[in-house]
Amino acid sequence: MKNRFKRKIIAFFSPRLKIEYSIEDPDVIPHGKLFIIGDYGFQWRAIMKCPCGCGDTIYLNLDGQTSPNWKIYGKEKIPSIWPSINRRKGCKAHFFVKNGKIMWVN
Repeated sequence: MKNRFKRKIIAFFSPRLKIEYSIEDPDVIPHGKLFIIGDYGFQWRAIMKCPCGCGDTIYLNLDGQTSPNWKIYGKEKIPSIWPSINRRKGCKAHFFVKNGKIMWVN
């Protein structure tokens, strides 16, 4: 119960995620940024900080040929991510990203 309340407070006050593009993994991943890594029109990975505040880095596979994989949709650098991100280790956060906002799954 305590973690759910903390997550909702963090999500409420957090700004929308913004997309940044890169050809290699960044050295520093600030909160509020979703880095899409790729080259020549092919995007293979997305990287972000866990929005729960634990400080862990989340790596999402964008390659549709391997599983599990995610899709990034968005307009003007505001992402939506499908399917949900469900961390089975560590903080066990489970959330969607819709129009740059974190939507927690209870």
